[in-house]
Amino acid sequence: VLRASLNTAVADGVLSANPCKVKGAGTDRPSERPVASMGEVEALAGAVTARWRAMVLLAYWCGLRLGELRALRRSDLDLLHRWVDVHEQVVDVDGHLLTGPPKTDAGRRRVAIPPHIVAELESHLHLFVGAYTDAYVFTGLQGTGPLPSATWRRSWAEARRATGLGHLRF
Repeated sequence: VLRASLNTAVADGVLSANPCKVKGAGTDRPSERPVASMGEVEALAGAVTARWRAMVLLAYWCGLRLGELRALRRSDLDLLHRWVDVHEQVVDVDGHLLTGPPKTDAGRRRVAIPPHIVAELESHLHLFVGAYTDAYVFTGLQGTGPLPSATWRRSWAEARRATGLGHLRF
């Protein structure tokens, strides 16, 4: 805030130079995150419960984020044409699950589903969702509402521990 204020003062001619300059400041340099191999994804998908196997596959093969997967409804999937519409996300705010639009317009998108995971998605819908178009695709253990983050974190941690892939993030 101070740097921005002083930049305005320079632009307005009040100061000749901004004394609040730090070389490299304001540049985010996140560390490189490891990317799972196909074998590692299969191992992780096999290590989570059947209820969330399809979620791991959709995340990897379609690039969906956790919040987007948690908001996914049956009507967002078209397995005949092999696409998924992403237009909502679930976030945790003060212990409550809130569903809303993605942070940016680019977050709203249609993503192709690779043919080799369609059978897994069909099985998931049959076992856990049914034909209700407004039903969440991935739910908690009671089968209603979006998947609680704590439930997912426990399952994901167990899968990473079981496979020895603790270095991977979802």
